[in-house]
Amino acid sequence: MEQVEEDEQGAVWHFVGKPLAAGTCVEGQIDWERRFDHMQQHTGQHLLSAVFFAGTSSRDDLLPFGRKHLDDRFGPGPLAHHSLEKVERIANEIIGEDRPVTMRFVSRSEAEAMLAAGKLRKLPDRQGEIRLIDIADYDNNACGGTHVRSTGQIGGYW
Repeated sequence: MEQVEEDEQGAVWHFVGKPLAAGTCVEGQIDWERRFDHMQQHTGQHLLSAVFFAGTSSRDDLLPFGRKHLDDRFGPGPLAHHSLEKVERIANEIIGEDRPVTMRFVSRSEAEAMLAAGKLRKLPDRQGEIRLIDIADYDNNACGGTHVRSTGQIGGYW
Protein backbone atom coordinates (compact mmCIF):
# COMPACT_ATOMS: atom_id res chain seq x y z
CA MET A 1 0.00 0.00 0.00
CA GLU A 2 1.33 3.42 -0.91
CA GLN A 3 -1.19 5.79 0.63
CA VAL A 4 -4.44 5.99 2.62
CA GLU A 5 -6.92 8.88 2.34
CA GLU A 6 -10.39 9.69 3.57
CA ASP A 7 -12.79 11.43 1.18
CA GLU A 8 -15.43 14.07 2.00
CA GLN A 9 -18.06 11.37 2.61
CA GLY A 10 -15.85 9.59 5.13
CA ALA A 11 -14.91 6.64 2.88
CA VAL A 12 -11.33 5.40 3.37
CA TRP A 13 -9.33 4.73 0.20
CA HIS A 14 -6.20 2.56 0.11
CA PHE A 15 -3.93 3.21 -2.87
CA VAL A 16 -1.63 0.49 -4.17
CA GLY A 17 1.18 0.49 -6.71
CA LYS A 18 -0.64 -1.58 -9.31
CA PRO A 19 -4.30 -2.22 -10.11
CA LEU A 20 -6.14 -5.09 -8.43
CA ALA A 21 -8.84 -7.09 -10.16
CA ALA A 22 -12.32 -6.68 -8.68
CA GLY A 23 -12.90 -9.27 -5.96
CA THR A 24 -9.20 -9.78 -5.23
CA CYS A 25 -8.69 -10.86 -1.62
CA VAL A 26 -6.19 -8.67 0.16
CA GLU A 27 -4.65 -9.02 3.59
CA GLY A 28 -3.16 -6.22 5.62
CA GLN A 29 -1.02 -6.03 8.70
CA ILE A 30 -0.61 -3.22 11.17
CA ASP A 31 2.83 -2.38 12.49
CA TRP A 32 1.47 -2.03 16.04
CA GLU A 33 4.60 -0.52 17.55
CA ARG A 34 4.65 2.23 14.91
CA ARG A 35 0.90 2.81 15.07
CA PHE A 36 0.88 3.02 18.87
CA ASP A 37 3.76 5.51 18.75
CA HIS A 38 1.72 7.62 16.32
CA MET A 39 -1.34 7.32 18.57
CA GLN A 40 0.68 8.49 21.58
CA GLN A 41 2.24 11.40 19.68
CA HIS A 42 -1.06 12.48 18.13
CA THR A 43 -3.06 12.34 21.36
CA GLY A 44 -0.18 14.05 23.14
CA GLN A 45 -0.42 16.89 20.63
CA HIS A 46 -4.17 17.17 21.34
CA LEU A 47 -3.37 17.47 25.04
CA LEU A 48 -0.54 19.94 24.61
CA SER A 49 -2.66 22.09 22.28
CA ALA A 50 -5.51 21.99 24.79
CA VAL A 51 -3.22 23.11 27.63
CA PHE A 52 -1.98 26.03 25.54
CA PHE A 53 -5.53 26.73 24.34
CA ALA A 54 -6.76 26.90 27.93
CA GLY A 55 -4.30 29.73 28.42
CA THR A 56 -5.48 31.84 25.47
CA SER A 57 -8.10 34.53 25.57
CA SER A 58 -10.06 33.47 22.50
CA ARG A 59 -11.78 30.24 21.49
CA ASP A 60 -10.86 30.94 17.86
CA ASP A 61 -7.12 30.65 18.45
CA LEU A 62 -5.49 27.36 17.54
CA LEU A 63 -1.88 26.29 17.40
CA PRO A 64 0.35 27.76 16.22
CA PHE A 65 -0.60 30.53 18.63
CA GLY A 66 -0.04 34.15 17.85
CA ARG A 67 2.26 36.01 20.19
CA LYS A 68 -0.59 38.21 21.49
CA HIS A 69 -2.54 35.27 22.87
CA LEU A 70 0.45 33.64 24.49
CA ASP A 71 1.19 37.07 26.01
CA ASP A 72 -2.38 37.29 27.38
CA ARG A 73 -1.89 34.10 29.36
CA PHE A 74 1.84 33.82 29.99
CA GLY A 75 3.05 37.44 29.88
CA PRO A 76 4.75 39.62 27.26
CA GLY A 77 8.04 38.86 25.56
CA PRO A 78 9.55 35.45 25.04
CA LEU A 79 7.61 32.63 26.64
CA ALA A 80 9.15 32.43 30.08
CA HIS A 81 10.75 29.25 31.30
CA HIS A 82 8.33 29.12 34.26
CA SER A 83 5.41 29.32 31.79
CA LEU A 84 6.73 26.38 29.80
CA GLU A 85 7.21 24.49 33.05
CA LYS A 86 3.59 25.26 33.94
CA VAL A 87 2.36 23.90 30.59
CA GLU A 88 4.49 20.79 31.07
CA ARG A 89 3.25 20.32 34.65
CA ILE A 90 -0.41 20.60 33.65
CA ALA A 91 0.02 18.20 30.72
CA ASN A 92 1.87 15.70 32.92
CA GLU A 93 -0.81 15.94 35.62
CA ILE A 94 -3.49 15.10 33.06
CA ILE A 95 -1.39 12.22 31.73
CA GLY A 96 -0.94 10.97 35.30
CA GLU A 97 -4.69 11.18 35.95
CA ASP A 98 -5.19 8.62 33.17
CA ARG A 99 -8.31 10.37 31.91
CA PRO A 100 -10.40 8.51 29.30
CA VAL A 101 -9.99 9.57 25.67
CA THR A 102 -13.24 8.79 23.89
CA MET A 103 -14.66 9.14 20.40
CA ARG A 104 -18.18 9.81 19.15
CA PHE A 105 -19.94 11.09 16.05
CA VAL A 106 -22.30 14.06 15.93
CA SER A 107 -24.18 15.75 13.10
CA ARG A 108 -22.69 18.81 11.47
CA SER A 109 -25.43 20.99 12.99
CA GLU A 110 -24.78 19.61 16.50
CA ALA A 111 -21.05 20.23 16.07
CA GLU A 112 -21.72 23.80 14.93
CA ALA A 113 -23.91 24.39 17.98
CA MET A 114 -21.17 22.97 20.24
CA LEU A 115 -18.60 25.26 18.59
CA ALA A 116 -20.84 28.30 19.04
CA ALA A 117 -21.36 27.39 22.71
CA GLY A 118 -17.60 27.04 23.29
CA LYS A 119 -17.86 23.29 23.87
CA LEU A 120 -15.82 22.35 20.80
CA ARG A 121 -12.38 23.70 19.99
CA LYS A 122 -12.41 23.50 16.18
CA LEU A 123 -14.54 22.26 13.32
CA PRO A 124 -13.39 20.96 9.93
CA ASP A 125 -14.84 22.25 6.66
CA ARG A 126 -16.36 18.86 5.79
CA GLN A 127 -20.06 18.06 5.78
CA GLY A 128 -21.85 15.06 7.26
CA GLU A 129 -21.09 13.42 10.58
CA ILE A 130 -18.22 14.87 12.57
CA ARG A 131 -15.96 12.65 14.66
CA LEU A 132 -15.20 14.12 18.07
CA ILE A 133 -12.34 13.18 20.35
CA ASP A 134 -12.84 13.98 24.02
CA ILE A 135 -10.16 14.08 26.70
CA ALA A 136 -12.42 13.74 29.73
CA ASP A 137 -13.23 17.06 31.38
CA TYR A 138 -10.51 18.86 29.42
CA ASP A 139 -10.76 18.93 25.64
CA ASN A 140 -13.32 18.20 22.92
CA ASN A 141 -12.05 18.37 19.37
CA ALA A 142 -13.04 17.27 15.87
CA CYS A 143 -10.45 14.83 14.55
CA GLY A 144 -10.17 11.79 12.31
CA GLY A 145 -6.77 10.60 13.56
CA THR A 146 -5.72 7.70 15.76
CA HIS A 147 -5.75 8.15 19.53
CA VAL A 148 -4.90 6.24 22.69
CA ARG A 149 -7.72 5.18 25.04
CA SER A 150 -6.56 7.22 28.02
CA THR A 151 -4.12 10.01 28.77
CA GLY A 152 -1.93 7.60 30.75
CA GLN A 153 -1.17 5.78 27.50
CA ILE A 154 0.43 8.94 26.12
CA GLY A 155 3.32 8.16 28.41
CA GLY A 156 6.09 10.51 29.36
CA TYR A 157 9.08 12.05 27.70
CA TRP A 158 12.21 10.39 28.97
